[in-house]
Amino acid sequence: MTFAEALVKTHRWLTLAAALLITLSEVVIFASQSARVPGSQATKAAGSDPGRGRESHRAHAEAASIYRAVASGTRSAHRVR
Repeated sequence: MTFAEALVKTHRWLTLAAALLITLSEVVIFASQSARVPGSQATKAAGSDPGRGRESHRAHAEAASIYRAVASGTRSAHRVR
C-alpha cells in the first residue's frame, strides 16, 4: 500500500467518524430540547392561545355575516348586523 492510498483510507475513516459524531451530537441535542418543550406544544395544540381564538372568532363572525347578507337577498356581500 502506498502512502497516498493509506492517506485516502485514513481520510475516509476520519470522515466517517466525524459524520457519526455529528449525527450523535444532533440526536442528543434534539432529544434534550424536545424533552423540555412538550408542555408548550400541548398548550398550543389544544387551542388555548387566547389571541388566536379571538382572530378565529372574528373570521367566523365575518363569514357568517356575509352568508346572512347573501341569504337575505342583499346584492352586495357587506356585513349585516
